[in-house]
Amino acid sequence: MNVFLWESRKQLSDTILAGPTGWFVDKASVPFFESCRHRLEVILSENPSRADAWRLLSQAEECLLNYPRAVFCLERAIELEGTRQRKDLKKLAQLKEYAREWAALPLTPEQVQSLGTYLVLCGDDKEPLGRTLEHTRAWLAMNAIPSPESVLDSLRTLGLRTDFEIYHNLVRG
Repeated sequence: MNVFLWESRKQLSDTILAGPTGWFVDKASVPFFESCRHRLEVILSENPSRADAWRLLSQAEECLLNYPRAVFCLERAIELEGTRQRKDLKKLAQLKEYAREWAALPLTPEQVQSLGTYLVLCGDDKEPLGRTLEHTRAWLAMNAIPSPESVLDSLRTLGLRTDFEIYHNLVRG
């Protein structure tokens, strides 16, 4: 196995296990994942039949919240390996669900993190205080988010009806 792939597999595993909080990885890890993405794309441009590289690229794309690309890469790895293992199919279903959820949400990952920070400052990470959408509405207004009611409708569609639920089920995952 290519030394870069071996090192990347270990670094990706260590960073994924240590870094994510909900859907997000630590911001300090983003350059690492972008570097991995670039190096893996170079490897795949030279040898597109490397299932292990496709699998690692899928993990990097997932950490960068690029779920449609993560789905594509994992599907390619599965196709090249010629097996359909249950854990791969579960992961694929999870990635597709995340892709649908992010597509339905008219906020960027950075905006979601900002909203989460604001909700914590307001105390909405504690259930008795976060039973309304008061602080989410205020954050949408303060940040001049277009069509705040459509954002709230999208959140409700995802089953998020209070500031507490938004913090615990969207921001923290």
